[in-house]
Amino acid sequence: MYLDRLKTYDMNRASEEEMICLSLFAKQVVAEYQANNLPVPEWITEKADSIRRDINTKRRDSLIAAKKELTARKEALKTQQEKSRDINKRMADIDAQLEGLK
Repeated sequence: MYLDRLKTYDMNRASEEEMICLSLFAKQVVAEYQANNLPVPEWITEKADSIRRDINTKRRDSLIAAKKELTARKEALKTQQEKSRDINKRMADIDAQLEGLK
């Protein structure tokens, strides 16, 4: 039953699909409590919030990984001259920071 899965939810064991389904289920349970003018149990609200945060965290991690991959692919397309210019700029930035530490 989904209620048992909601109670025992663990981000490290849940797939993205399970997280989405549990999030939807939690929203429906909250809505049903509210529709019946009953107080929503705190643990349900906490689990629903936790699942939403975990979904956002996984989505953020996925986007960061995609951006890193694209950055690496873009870097591989640079010419030697562009790579040298980037290195020189980074070295100048480091030198400026070192000067500030004296």
